[in-house]
Amino acid sequence: MADVRTVVVTGATGTVGGRVPAQLATQIVRGQLAMAESPEPMSADVARIPGRPALPYARWARDHAADFR
Repeated sequence: MADVRTVVVTGATGTVGGRVPAQLATQIVRGQLAMAESPEPMSADVARIPGRPALPYARWARDHAADFR
């Protein structure tokens, strides 16, 4: 997993990109950070449903790169 850099945001006001309230953006970033630091355990269903172990994201991205071109 890549290194996760923590950025502390305090006193956010206004909007991000003129659309998202800064307070909401701060909460979204904090939620994403919490999930990165303490991921949920993987369910056995991840392998059971497709009949194979899960693929690493990097492999999925390589296999599907043409879909985004």
